[in-house]
Amino acid sequence: MNTNIPIVLFAYKRYRNLTNLIKIVEAYKTKNVFIFCDGNKSHDDFEDCKKTQAVALGASSKYNFKVIIRHSNIGLNQNILFGIDYVLSIHEYAIFLEDDILPTNNFIDFIYKAENKFRNSPNIFSISGFHSYDPSIIDYELFYSPRFFCWGWLTWSRKWKTIKDNVLNMASSYDHYWQIPCDIGDDLIYAHRAYKLGRKS
Repeated sequence: MNTNIPIVLFAYKRYRNLTNLIKIVEAYKTKNVFIFCDGNKSHDDFEDCKKTQAVALGASSKYNFKVIIRHSNIGLNQNILFGIDYVLSIHEYAIFLEDDILPTNNFIDFIYKAENKFRNSPNIFSISGFHSYDPSIIDYELFYSPRFFCWGWLTWSRKWKTIKDNVLNMASSYDHYWQIPCDIGDDLIYAHRAYKLGRKS
């Protein structure tokens, strides 16, 4: 298995979650791990943010993870989308995980094999380790979906640029989640629109 596959973690104030996620990711023995920590919103979450950042810096020291810390809060959307932009500007592809996602032991192997299989498929934008479809309807280990799932996923730099420049720009036509066709992934489009407008969520 390729241990150079980049893994990107996003964190805010859930230091216990990040600690658990780091343990799982470290077991993969991946050499390229990034952690993007957002800053605190107010005095109320200051301590939890500092603890989360300390966990990230500890992983940097122990495992040589690369850590980017915000000293003020930029919001979930901007933290994630900045992280995607940054990592995919220096790597061909990457896996993305938020701090409340705990992947299974075979997650990285599944993503790695799927990346090899679909990297040159023009109609595949991303690979996800999760789906929300009814298992009584879809009972396959691997299947195509028009829906984007962001709970543990991989995409490629060239495909991310295409989706940003073309599909995501259509978000300016929508003001609410319910207006966006769900089969194209309403959360990703809405988040990108908020990112472009400078909104925090």
